[in-house]
Amino acid sequence: MNDLCEPVPAGTGGAFARWLWLGTLLLCFIVYAQHFYGVGFTKTIEIESDSLRSDGGHAWKLKLPTEHRAFAARHHLKVFEDGKEIGPNERSNNRVRKHGSGRFRMDEKGTLRMSASDNSSIALNLRKYTLKVPARVKPLQLVGSVVLLLVASWLVWRRGDVPLKKFIALPAIGWVAGLVLIAALIVRFLAMEVYAGFSDGGFSVNGIPYSDAMGWLDQATALFRGNGFHGVYAGQRPFYSVFLAAAYHLFGESLSTGRVINLGCGALSCLFLFLFIARATGRRGMALAAVVAFLFAHQQLTDLQLLITEPMGLTFIIAGAYAWWAGLLRMNPWALFAAGALIGLSNLTRTFTMLGLPLFAFITLGGCLLQLLPWKRTILVCTLFTLGATCVMAPWMIRQKLRFDTFSLSTAGSDLLYSAATDSPGWNADLYDELKTAGIEREDSGAVHAYYATRYAETVKQAPVRYFKRLVSWIFEYLTTHDFGSPLTRLALLIAGSIIAMRSWAGGRALAGTCGFIAAVLLASVIGKIPPGLVLAFSSTAAFVLGGRAVRWGIVVLLATLLSGAFMSAMIGNFGMNRMTPLTSWVFTAILFISFEAVAIRFADRPTTGKDDEEPEKFAWHGLASITVCGMLAISLLAAATVAATGFSHIDEQHSELALDEPQRASVRDWVREQLPGAQKADDDVFFISVVRMEPFIGLVQAKEDTSHWARPFLPREYARTVAFVRVLPGEMAGGSLMGVQLRCRPEELKSGKRYVLVGVTSIDEDAPLGHDRTMVEGFALIPFSGEGAQMEFDFKNAQTFPVTPEAAAIMSGTE
Repeated sequence: MNDLCEPVPAGTGGAFARWLWLGTLLLCFIVYAQHFYGVGFTKTIEIESDSLRSDGGHAWKLKLPTEHRAFAARHHLKVFEDGKEIGPNERSNNRVRKHGSGRFRMDEKGTLRMSASDNSSIALNLRKYTLKVPARVKPLQLVGSVVLLLVASWLVWRRGDVPLKKFIALPAIGWVAGLVLIAALIVRFLAMEVYAGFSDGGFSVNGIPYSDAMGWLDQATALFRGNGFHGVYAGQRPFYSVFLAAAYHLFGESLSTGRVINLGCGALSCLFLFLFIARATGRRGMALAAVVAFLFAHQQLTDLQLLITEPMGLTFIIAGAYAWWAGLLRMNPWALFAAGALIGLSNLTRTFTMLGLPLFAFITLGGCLLQLLPWKRTILVCTLFTLGATCVMAPWMIRQKLRFDTFSLSTAGSDLLYSAATDSPGWNADLYDELKTAGIEREDSGAVHAYYATRYAETVKQAPVRYFKRLVSWIFEYLTTHDFGSPLTRLALLIAGSIIAMRSWAGGRALAGTCGFIAAVLLASVIGKIPPGLVLAFSSTAAFVLGGRAVRWGIVVLLATLLSGAFMSAMIGNFGMNRMTPLTSWVFTAILFISFEAVAIRFADRPTTGKDDEEPEKFAWHGLASITVCGMLAISLLAAATVAATGFSHIDEQHSELALDEPQRASVRDWVREQLPGAQKADDDVFFISVVRMEPFIGLVQAKEDTSHWARPFLPREYARTVAFVRVLPGEMAGGSLMGVQLRCRPEELKSGKRYVLVGVTSIDEDAPLGHDRTMVEGFALIPFSGEGAQMEFDFKNAQTFPVTPEAAAIMSGTE
């Protein structure tokens, strides 16, 4: 189905008109990109010291002029002290006040809080401070660029010899979908390079996996090395670790392997989002506009670096929703079975749409009762969908029952359910005190899960009405977190408006196209000020009322997916909502642009035939979509088979001969005291001495670098240091778990794969809520060894020693 009519022949004046139109279009996009993002045009502002006021701590504040309070200024502001750039741009005012050292932040009201590089008084240090902000685009320039584009487009349309229709026509949907996949791979590959040193402080610190990422990596490594499922992640949703372990066999055990997986998952997510919108509306251009907002979203690009489950889980969610929608339209048995399998995989990867399984079946049953689907087909739909999900999830759930006496997909999360139902909802570390009272060890995942699940059920029964009201309020909270006013969404709306206008002009409806474009500009201007829930409600209603059968079923599928995720999030009190909303943000994008197209067809671009309702249904499941889903399921099955064949070959090996006995530890402590004068008076139990293997995750944290978030051991320090993950070998710690180590050396001085005796002290941040987020070894020696057990010999002569960190020195001296 073509977006436009057949092309008309070219004439002699076509080239000039075409370049005129292209030039004005490029100018329009540059102006809007500068307004929302800042594309390189900047303005320098000098700060008068007497205009600053103390804001407590190290922070000083001033109010910037209104013209410099735009989104682009807040995110691309640079501060200079005597011509030297300082920073970083912080995410909270408290961090500027507390840490200072050049940090700054500008809030939504235009108040700039900043600090001197040495935390001196800005009002008294006689230094020159300047700001560099993106140059402001004036309202007249914004309107003028749009008017120029309209005039140029009108001139092109007026010339009957110009091949406008051919110029803006797009190939078949399948070809465009393939190009979207390739473009998404390229963009994400470039982003992977740009964000190579990205740190969010919670899951990755300069390429070093941490927090949850450390757990998934630990489990994947254990499977890859044949040690099976072990530790606290032994009962958690397994598929990401299974897939990562299988990928290690092809690409090697490195952070790059996880990034390659995330790269592919992100590109596939873009592909299925494009297919969903393009098939529902029959319009490639509209789907491309929506993909722009999704493809370049900041979190979608930065998640490439993190060994967490969200990117893969998101891909399975989108692909599963698309397959279910396509299967409903055509009653395609394979599509329905694949939909169940994909959504099952999504929950084995990132348990977020579990409630979608019964909800999807309920919606299908509702279609039967409303006589939208025949009852025989309804039974077929539910059966095939359920069969696909069962084939994927049943083996793991049986294993969970045998191992942990629960049919839950994951032994984690019951503590969150319980905390959301208590008198003071919200997760906190005090829940672990109840385990101690009950005599349950935190490492016993099955017992912990059973305890919290029982307490959750008891608490809900005590006050069911209160709990129900909380769920409703949390669902509304979740549905109102999406930012429709982001610059990317606004830019995508402008692109969509341009497409509608050009399509209408090419069809001879100049006035309708012009009005449609103006409406898109107005919507892009005000959408950030409209409550997200209202935008969602209006978009869904408009698409359902104005769209055809394919659009209506598409909206039903999208809303069911969104509500299942929102309800799941509400059940845990919206804990970690910033990680959950990206899993459903694509739903908001899809609904917005599908409704945009439905309204445009009705009011600006009325089709002359009824094919718009027929062709998306006819071609919803074929070609690239079917091949891609087959490939995803085949690769997933192959990954599971690979791990099943290789992931349990050494599970019975204990390696107890690597454990150090007390005489061996004493000899290492004596050597340390000879090497380090500051260690002579330290108690024996202060030292961390263990046999370790260096892992291939080693990176540098710069002086004063602020990683923020959960990774408290990575807090800013006055010196650069290397952070490395080591694997504490079996015999020293059950399961061979990972542990973070900080060493004052260069990363290249450490070789992965080598075995050493690590010597250091354990630094603990008592304020951290999670155990693996507060423990960090301050290492100062790596000692090679040979032999095993009682025959183990230490090569003290070739030991690598490093300067002791001030934190380690304070621990050994007893001053910390």
